[in-house]
Amino acid sequence: MLTEQLTADAAALHQAILRHGGEVSPFFCGKELGWEHRRIARAMEELVAAGIIDPAAAVLPKPLKQRKTYDFPEIQAILADFPAFARVVHAVEHAAGRRLPTVDLSALTELFDFHGLSPEALELLTAQCCDEAILRGEERPTARHIEKLGLEWVRLGVRSRADAVAAIRRMVRREQTVAEVRRRLRLDPDARISSDDAYIAAWLDWGFSPALIELAFDRTVLNCGRLNWKYCHGILESWRKNGLFTMADVLEKDAPPQKPETAPEPEDPWRYIP
Repeated sequence: MLTEQLTADAAALHQAILRHGGEVSPFFCGKELGWEHRRIARAMEELVAAGIIDPAAAVLPKPLKQRKTYDFPEIQAILADFPAFARVVHAVEHAAGRRLPTVDLSALTELFDFHGLSPEALELLTAQCCDEAILRGEERPTARHIEKLGLEWVRLGVRSRADAVAAIRRMVRREQTVAEVRRRLRLDPDARISSDDAYIAAWLDWGFSPALIELAFDRTVLNCGRLNWKYCHGILESWRKNGLFTMADVLEKDAPPQKPETAPEPEDPWRYIP
């Protein structure tokens, strides 16, 4: 069979696509596997060459550093050409409780016209932001929050309604995993700090389990006497560079180093030195 000739990465991506019934973008499936952009691109290229996925489905999202702004006449022209997108803009204005200024209209148009989010995906994006606003005790979502989550979806490769549904489910699972990590790190569940969450999100994106993050935490506390986020990040970054993503690999290949009797003082005392 053709699939038996695939590399391990291409086979894993193919299985991830099948788990979603073939309805979710291959890039999003690769992101769910915790892969980086180039790794997903190589696996998609192999699946296209094997005739397993359509070349039109193997879309790579534009880098977020590539942005596009639209002036009001350009926005008006796009709204006239795409009634479904015009309905999305109306829904966002209704959710925000005000008419959107050109800068916010430009951000929405960028998500649709430049990054390729479908009107159906944008509708779910707006609904998700409304739900999040309610959970935060706010009456309405802001256009800025909709733009921010939209760009996160762009990073994940969301384009269609099916992609958006999968992204929302991923967000629910991710929040549950973050809660588990915070519990393992003995963090106050009611005292969320954005910088702390950013570290945890990066570690999970790298593919580390809560158990491995806890092990890095234990080593950090052992060496620093407390949780130092930068030091803990250094441990996990070292494991990532060395391909250590299982407990067995870490315990075998990165056993806790024995402290020398006199160690030189590093330039940065909170930098992890493997």
